Amino acid sequence: MSTEPQAPATAPAPAPAAPAPAPAAPASGAKPLNQQEAKTEPNALAAAIGGAWERFKQGKLLSYTTMALLLVLTAAIGVTVWIVGERRKADSGKWVALDGTSGVKALEEFASTNPNTKQARLAALEVARTQLGAEGIDRLFVLANDFRGLGSDSDAKAREARAAAIKNIEAAREAFTKLADDFKSDPVLKVQCLMALAKAEAALVGVPKEGVLINNDSDRKNENNFRGKTQRAIELLDQVAAEAGDTGWGKDAKKLADAMRNANTADQVITLQAGLYDVKPTLPNLGPIPPKP
Repeated sequence: MSTEPQAPATAPAPAPAAPAPAPAAPASGAKPLNQQEAKTEPNALAAAIGGAWERFKQGKLLSYTTMALLLVLTAAIGVTVWIVGERRKADSGKWVALDGTSGVKALEEFASTNPNTKQARLAALEVARTQLGAEGIDRLFVLANDFRGLGSDSDAKAREARAAAIKNIEAAREAFTKLADDFKSDPVLKVQCLMALAKAEAALVGVPKEGVLINNDSDRKNENNFRGKTQRAIELLDQVAAEAGDTGWGKDAKKLADAMRNANTADQVITLQAGLYDVKPTLPNLGPIPPKP
């Protein structure tokens, strides 16, 4: 028996483990697993919307009465929006048409075809201003000499011109009476109408009514014989003073009205005719057409 030391016995080292097999490649045309799961997994929002729509159709979400009311309301809103849009288009067209209209006859036709509109009222205002001024007061005192060289019988032409002027002033007075009410919510235009009314009334003071003959002082003192009345003119001037306040129009109207109240009939006529037409400014132009909506 050998006495030499022996190396301790060691267990053999284990063999390395075999590598794990590679995952099998997906079959041709097959989608990745995560895409399949995304496809099959229900969309929570879509499901909620779909369920709510189904319950809505079945009357479970809202009663059929409520659904009907909502549908009617939605339709009404849609129709209202459409109507407002169409009206704006039409209103813009009216401003353009008014801007291109001139002359009494054309303005009268415009007002007739566009009744109950602001554009029609402005057209009527322009007609009344022309009747009162250029075709009224400006021609009220024409003389035969103004028609010399225009043919024979200049006296008759002058009388015809004055008669036409009187009719135009009376037409303007009637129109301004209505327009003062139409523009009652517009302080500036309302004052214009009141001042124009005072001018018209003043112009007709001393103008006999048709068929009335003035033969003596008694006839002249009877205001019922004339187309215009001084008292009515004073009342209109008082209104202008009240509406216009401390403006130039208001102060001049008050001064003239007070002067007429303290004068006799003959002086009233002179004061009215000589003073009222000097009130500044005279009846102003309408100015530029308001901007289109």
